Formats: sequence, C-alpha cells, structure tokens
Amino acid sequence: MKRLLLVSLFLVAACTRQNKEFCCTSAEDCASVGVDDDRRECGEGLACVDHQCNPALCATEGCTVQAPTCDVMRDVCSACSTSTECARFPSATVCDPATGGCVECVSAADCSSAMPVCDAQACRGCRLDSECASLACGEDGACVAEQQAVYLSTTGNDAPPCSRAQPCRDPRFATQQTNGNRQHLVFLKGNYDVGSNYTWSIGTGATTAPSIKIHGGGSTITASTSDGFVTLGIPALVRDLEIVNTAFFAIRAQTTVTLERSKVHGGAAGITSNGSLTLRDSEVRSAGCGIQLNGGSIAIDGVTITGGANGVCAVFPTVVDFKNLLVHGTSSTGLDLPQATGTIAFTTVTSTGSAGTSATAVRCTFSNLAFTSSIAWTPNLSRPVIDTCTVINSIVGPMPIVGGTNLDPLFVNSSNADFHLSGGSPARDMANTGPKTDFEQDPRPRGARFDLGADEAP
Repeated sequence: MKRLLLVSLFLVAACTRQNKEFCCTSAEDCASVGVDDDRRECGEGLACVDHQCNPALCATEGCTVQAPTCDVMRDVCSACSTSTECARFPSATVCDPATGGCVECVSAADCSSAMPVCDAQACRGCRLDSECASLACGEDGACVAEQQAVYLSTTGNDAPPCSRAQPCRDPRFATQQTNGNRQHLVFLKGNYDVGSNYTWSIGTGATTAPSIKIHGGGSTITASTSDGFVTLGIPALVRDLEIVNTAFFAIRAQTTVTLERSKVHGGAAGITSNGSLTLRDSEVRSAGCGIQLNGGSIAIDGVTITGGANGVCAVFPTVVDFKNLLVHGTSSTGLDLPQATGTIAFTTVTSTGSAGTSATAVRCTFSNLAFTSSIAWTPNLSRPVIDTCTVINSIVGPMPIVGGTNLDPLFVNSSNADFHLSGGSPARDMANTGPKTDFEQDPRPRGARFDLGADEAP
C-alpha cells in the first residue's frame, strides 16, 4: 500500500510539470487541453500549431500581397492593418483597408506625378483632363501644373494673369498670354459666345509658344454668324471642345494638329487643312464639305461626319488613313477623293444624296486608294457607288463592284440614321484583323472575327 501511494504521488507530480514543447492560444484553448495559461507564447520565430511549438512557416517574407502579415502564434498569413506591413513589396506598398491586402494605391495621393491616376488599385498616366486637379492632362500622361496653363471662364476678365483664380474670357486674349512656359489653354466649362465676324488666330504673332494644347473641358465656342474662322499655324492639340457656326476651322501648311473628342458644327466648310491633321473620337457637320483637304495628310479614327455636300474632299494631293469613320447624310458623294492616296478601312459611307454625277459613296482617281473591310451602301441611286478605288473585302452596293459583295448590310434603322449593324447583318465577322475599337470606342472584335464598316455589333 505504501509503495502504491508513492507511485501515485510521482505520477501526479509528473502530470503537473510544465512541458515547454506544448502551448495554447487562448484561456479556453489552454483549459481544454490542460496546459498552463502562461503557455500562450512560444518564443521568437515559433508558432503554436496543434498545441506544439514549432518553427513558424509563415515568416513574413513568405506571405503574399493578398495577406501580407504573418500571425506567428497561428502560423498563418493575415490581413495588413498599416502600410508599414507592405513596405517590402516594391510595387504594392499601400495597405488597402477594404481587403487587407497590399496594393499600389487606394487613392491618387499614393501615385507619383508621372502616373497620377489610381485606377483599380494601380497607378497610371492620366487620359482625360478631368482626371487632373489642374484640368489639364499632358500628352505624356502626367498632369500639367496650373502655372503652366492659361485659364478661361465665361465670367472671366481679359486682363493678366489669366490664372485659375483670375481667368480671362476671350480665347484670342488668352492665346496672347501663352508662351514657352505656358503652352496650355484650359477652358472652364461653359458656352463662350464670341459674336459675329470672329477670327481666332493661333500662331506666330499671336503667341510665342512653340505649340498649343487646348483643353476644352466640354466647352462650346459659338459664333452668331458663320463668317468667322479659327486658324492654326503652330502644332496644336485640341480636346473636348465644340466649335459652332464658324465659317471654317483651318490648319495651315506644315502644321500638325490633332482633334480629340471634339466637334466642329455649322459653318460653310467645317475643317480645311493642308497640314498634318489627326481626328480621333470626334464629329464634324457643315453646310459644305465637312473636311476639305488642300494637301498634306490626314488620319481619322472614330469620327462621324454628316450633312453638307461631301464628308471629305481632297482637292489637292493628300495621303489619307481612315478607319472607324461613319459618313452619312451628305447631298452628294460621301468621300470625294480624286487627289487622295492611302487606305480607307472599317468605314461606313451611306445615305448620300443624288447631287452630282460622280460615284455616290466614294470617288477616287487612283487605284492605290484602297477601300477595305468597309461598307458603301447607297440604295435607290442608279450611279456606281465607288469608282477607281481598289475594293477589298467590303460590302458595296446595291450596284455590284469588283472586290465587294452587294448584300444589304442590314443597318438597324437607316431612316432614323441608326447605322449600327443588326443581328443578321452579312457584315458581321467578315475580317480577320482590325483595330481594337470601333467608331464609338466599343471593343473589337466582339465575335470570332471583326465586323466590316465603322460599327462592331455586340
């Protein structure tokens, strides 16, 4: 009996002795396994897993940006709570409180001046003026500083400095304030009524700036009569501006001009150019020729031209590069290009009028002007739709032309000027290659292949 008692006392003493290899994570956990409550810590670099202290496998460098913090006691990677926990990730140094992961940015404040926009938790260059506090996005994707811009407002006064705080009003006066250090004209959104006989010259004599960037901000410049004009004599970029009722918008020889997301409406001759002209995502409407080319070159992508006698006229030798162009509602030939060479691709010319004696949709003189992956459709007119141009993989008709098919393209509603392709259009999925977007910036392709013409059907 005495011997049994001694053995029992020895066993009790052994069971209550602390084993340093065992651990627990909470008071309840400790009680459930009979481990002392003070065994919640295993020591540096050790984790309590299955109540035993072992080397932590989630060493901080082993965690990912999605769960960057190592919870050593549980040996699991967990959410971050501060950006200091993200410092070791070169391209994801900011803690996103919504997800607990490390990201490049959660706001523009986390981005650099060269990549100022936070988009989907990643920094990128600006694309729109509205993405910049200065309302001016540079061509390099960086936001323009306010001191580099001349500002206009419909309630401004034509006196220096034409700053954001003290803007001027007349575009002509504002142009005179530009120079080598201030090459940006920024319109605060509004309708700028400039009256009649308004002439706005941007070039030598009006400015010492080597080039001009016009940030329209959705503004409109409206003349009361179509007798004024705007002339560009130095390289220029025009964005988000509508010009209404001027006689013409002129680009001089040897001048490079780009219009983006802009509109030229009214007037006798929309745009005239003998320089290097680029139009993107824009609209032209005039009483005469929408765009008159007196030489030089022109590139079009995502443009609608409507009304007037012709959409585009090339009266002097000009190199053209058209894609995603819609021309409709002209009284005569849609594209009158007897002096042009180049390429017309993914273009739709339709609903042209019967005036004149030449081809109803596209008039060419040179066979090295290619009409490819496009639609020229002028029903109820007996004259040829296209002459001389080389037609490649296009819908042309109803009168048949070599190189094209004369199947009805089946627009959604031609009578209401809806020239999108309907579901059963033969123009769908007919081209192997094409641009990334259509004339409305919708993605291409949407099917197995690219659609012909300006529109990519859903």
